Amino acid sequence: MSYFKFDNLDIYYNVFEKNKDKTNDKAQNENTHLPEYIFLLHGNSVSSKMFKSEITLFHKYYNVVVFDYPGLGKSQRIRYFRDDYWLYNSRCLEELIKHLGINTKIDIIGTSGGALTGLNYLAQNSDKVRKFIADSFMGFGLTLEESKLIVGRRTKAKYQLLSSAFWKDMNGEDWEMVVDQDIDLMSRCGTKSILTILGDLTEVKCDVMCVAAKTDELIPHTDKKVKAVAEKIPNSKLVIYEYGKHPFMITQKQEFKRLALEYLEIIQ
Repeated sequence: MSYFKFDNLDIYYNVFEKNKDKTNDKAQNENTHLPEYIFLLHGNSVSSKMFKSEITLFHKYYNVVVFDYPGLGKSQRIRYFRDDYWLYNSRCLEELIKHLGINTKIDIIGTSGGALTGLNYLAQNSDKVRKFIADSFMGFGLTLEESKLIVGRRTKAKYQLLSSAFWKDMNGEDWEMVVDQDIDLMSRCGTKSILTILGDLTEVKCDVMCVAAKTDELIPHTDKKVKAVAEKIPNSKLVIYEYGKHPFMITQKQEFKRLALEYLEIIQ
């Protein structure tokens, strides 16, 4: 278990080194164009523990890095989630990259709130990234009506056995406090018209693929929100599905795997 310091907080991270399996030498030799590292960025109210199967997949080709945002998972708790929550988390990502001494380009996959964290990072550091996949996120923000809908769904889910067990697995015994902090943030997104992405996406230099499902049950109008972001990014690709729940990366693992491997130019 490893930690680094960010904003005087202890932040949990883990690096899963590339699997140098002799039986997979051909595939590894054919993927020499890939960066050494890929970062997987988790969503709101959860933790990097959600990426178990994705780590297994990608560490055949990269060193896979995951971390828990301040206040989540195994990282040190904070009093509340700031209005610039996703920008703050992107600065945490930047500090982790420095901590690891990485000075070459990386690939990133971010899902839900992790997509927002990654997009905030790209707005300042796109020259350090080769490719980024942004999955199932709420665009530039929420209307008051949209935030009320999300808050209602999250609040109801707290009292459902499967949801509460999931959050406990992600965050530990104090999961309810963590979820309440996230619900408060979602409420403020609507009442204060908080911008989720701060920075000029028209200046992003790396390749970006934005993914959404029209049937996303958590975020209203996800496809339209994701499209609005993709249209700002010069080298972007937009993929909208007619099926799938939130987030697409997790609820449609096989299709997302196919899509990601193709986009990242991974040869199996």
